[in-house]
Amino acid sequence: MTMQEMMASDLAALFKSDMPIQCKIGAAEYLVLVDDLLTEELEAYGGPEAVEIQRVHFQTADLAAIENGSKLAIKSGKHWKSKIVVSSLTSSDGNELIATVRGD
Repeated sequence: MTMQEMMASDLAALFKSDMPIQCKIGAAEYLVLVDDLLTEELEAYGGPEAVEIQRVHFQTADLAAIENGSKLAIKSGKHWKSKIVVSSLTSSDGNELIATVRGD
């Protein structure tokens, strides 16, 4: 078994045991892991503006890529919260797609 296959196996186990959250992109549903909210200041019109961002972790076996500006919804309790993708990257082993999102 190669190192990449071992890491993919570890990641799959993490998604099963670390309380994944439901995510929708259009009609497609995914199980994802979500980091805690982070607050960053972005330079906006007239000065800094606080923006809450999160990182959403997909398995590339489920979703290989996502475009900036794509909309997705994350289930929080009983409610769906709409998010916009501001950037994404694939992990160095190629098994995880990490999308940085902010509120819609």
